[in-house]
Amino acid sequence: MLLIIVPYESDAERKRLEYVLEKYNRRLRLKKPRGAVIIASGNENDELKLLDELIARLGSEKVVAYRITGPVEKDPESVHVSFTLPIPPAEAWGALTAVMSRMRGALVSRTGSVRVYSLTTRGARATVKVSLSGHGEGSRGVAVFEGYGGRLSRLAEKFCGEVRVLGGGCDKG
Repeated sequence: MLLIIVPYESDAERKRLEYVLEKYNRRLRLKKPRGAVIIASGNENDELKLLDELIARLGSEKVVAYRITGPVEKDPESVHVSFTLPIPPAEAWGALTAVMSRMRGALVSRTGSVRVYSLTTRGARATVKVSLSGHGEGSRGVAVFEGYGGRLSRLAEKFCGEVRVLGGGCDKG
């Protein structure tokens, strides 16, 4: 059993949450409790005193408590892509920026020969770290897709397709 807390700030975020819950509603027993969700952490005696007082004031039928052990850490998935382009790095960066733009990506940071992009699609959020170096008269690079949502492989395939359109080579692995 998981206690999942999803704070949202906009109607769009709420709708994304509702979509995901609807998708899993047939496979899992999902319950969205009304009222307050409280995470009490500290001295176990004080936690139990709080629970006692809530039950005394509100009634045992209104107060439900679960012991949780801590936050669940979910490591992001990652897909590595090696690629080559037949153009020098200065031109290749412009082409890669166009590729990321077509993939609905936004440049987050730029340091030396590494750029980081943020991609958001209907089914996934990903961070893409692209490093690029000169190789002969062309460029050689690595793109690391990290994120959640199970669609990273599709994003990497789309990236490879765009690289091939530019006359380059691409290898997922």
